[in-house]
Formats: sequence, structure tokens, C-alpha cells
Amino acid sequence: NSNRPTSLREGARSEVGRLLFGAALALPPGLLLVGYVAPEVFSWGVSFTVAALLFLLMLGWRYQGKITARGLFGLGGLGGFLGGVSGMPGPPVILFYMAGGKRAAVIRANFLLYLLGVDVLMVAALMLAGQFDLTAAVIGMLLVLPYMGANVLGARAFNPEAEGMFRAVGYAVIAASALLGLPVWGI
Repeated sequence: NSNRPTSLREGARSEVGRLLFGAALALPPGLLLVGYVAPEVFSWGVSFTVAALLFLLMLGWRYQGKITARGLFGLGGLGGFLGGVSGMPGPPVILFYMAGGKRAAVIRANFLLYLLGVDVLMVAALMLAGQFDLTAAVIGMLLVLPYMGANVLGARAFNPEAEGMFRAVGYAVIAASALLGLPVWGI
């Protein structure tokens, strides 16, 4: 149906559903653990892991196998756990899809659906845990319009035929995530 948003048309919804199911189960333990471990430890660990996997991707490593439903569930669980611990649920899923052979349009759609779903799960988990911060939520709501505007511009600029450009931009975003996640910035 052409009236549905592009992500719903292009995305592999059953895959994303499995990822989100795993994330939903692993997010609460991640949120629980975040209070017991120094943030710097996780920042270094996540940034190092993301940078190492990016390096492998840039060297040309690709996942050749077919991922099973159980594999998607585990991958989503890893993303959910990292989301709870560090606020970064995307790296394992994004790196997996970037290492696979799917078309750029499907990869992009799956990213968007997964990250939107994890955001909803994160809000629900924080509310259930009594850790929801209304001030942060208001700031987030104020940023929805610029965020949506950037998504619309990105969707218009996205060319599914420009696979090389898609990967280059994806690698740049992953590298920026690894660098910005380092605890040296004092943020």
C-alpha cells in the first residue's frame, strides 16, 4: 500500500518484531545494571566494541549466513541490554545489517522501525521502573519537530541505488557514535 510510510513498506517487519521482542526482555536488566556499574566502564566498552566491529566492516567482513528467528531475538536482546545500560540500543543491530547483504532500502527501513520501537520500549521501561524523568521527556518532545524534519529531509535525500554512499554515511555515523560515546568528553 503506497499510503503507508516507506519504512513500513520496505522494512522486514517480522524481523524487526523479533528484534524488539528480544529488546523488550533485555532492556529492564540493562536499566537495572546501569545503577551498579560506573558509566565510564560501559562507555569505554561500548565505544571500543563499536569501533572494532566498524573496523571489521570497513575491511570487508560480511555476514554470509541466514539469521534465524532465535538469532534475531538474541541480537535484539543484546541491543535492548545495551540500550538499558548505555542508552545506545542500535550498534549491534545496525552493525549486523550493515554486514549483511540486504538492499539499502530494507536496511534503512529496519533501522528506523527498530529504533522507533526501542524508543517506545525505553519510555515504557523507565515508567515502570519509576525512572521516567518528566523534564527530559519535555525536552525530548520539543526536539521531535527538528528530529522529524531531519527524517523527512533524509528520506528525500535517500537514494536506494546509491549503495556505496549509504554504506559510507552509515560507517561515518557508526564512527561518530563510537567517538561521541567515549567518556573523555565530560558530558
